[in-house]
Amino acid sequence: MFTNTLLIEEICEIININLIFLPPYSPKLNPIEQVWRTVKRRISRYYYGSKETLKEQFHKIFYEIIEKTSFYEE
Repeated sequence: MFTNTLLIEEICEIININLIFLPPYSPKLNPIEQVWRTVKRRISRYYYGSKETLKEQFHKIFYEIIEKTSFYEE
């Protein structure tokens, strides 16, 4: 597993991606966790009669949140 990490770090350096290593068990530092928390809170308020309706609402809420909200501060 150690070599996989080194390989990933090398690839990221080549393609100019900065890796940010977070401490374990730190969801408040991971922006996607804040998105999921917000989506779950909004989805759980209503009853959806079908799986398709739930999917549609999830997509609508998810994209609304990621387009308008920043959970990351530089």
